[in-house]
Amino acid sequence: HHGRRFGKAAKAVRHRQPLTLCYQTLIGPRNLALRAEYRLKRLPRQRKQALVVAQPDRTTLLALLDLDPDTGDQPAASC
Repeated sequence: HHGRRFGKAAKAVRHRQPLTLCYQTLIGPRNLALRAEYRLKRLPRQRKQALVVAQPDRTTLLALLDLDPDTGDQPAASC
């Protein structure tokens, strides 16, 4: 059960304590947030650091990740 591990961090970050939350934004529905998280994790470190510095709002962040804020899908290509 989880109770035995209360207070322990994942192995990857256990020795990098304490951590500070530098940026967060409300994305919206869970499916959209999961897609955004997936795309953020795939970005190179430098691009992620640039996002923290820029502190984009929800609309700008989703545009940078090429996500449609209404559906979570890629925006339709314009002809």
